[in-house]
Amino acid sequence: MKTSDIERLVELELARANAKFGDRHNSTHEKYAVILGEFEEAVGEIEKAREHIDFYWSAVKHDVKPKVDYEKIIEHHAIHAVAKLIQVAAMARKEVKNVSI
Repeated sequence: MKTSDIERLVELELARANAKFGDRHNSTHEKYAVILGEFEEAVGEIEKAREHIDFYWSAVKHDVKPKVDYEKIIEHHAIHAVAKLIQVAAMARKEVKNVSI
């Protein structure tokens, strides 16, 4: 995927968030908190994907048929992590109304 494709997704997310929450944060503190919250959610999804990748690898190396569809679970968490990271980028791009703290 080209970064220009991701840039378009960031712009779409920014437009969606601006329509829902307004086009500016109230302060740099608020902006930081929003970015951090989205980033932590992305990391959580990555950690869940990693955990299932490890479970999947364990089943593969022991030649055991997994009881769950690890590929689908990994895909789910990867997509959600990407979505959260797009939100991080969009919120980082969002303007700050009052930069004084």
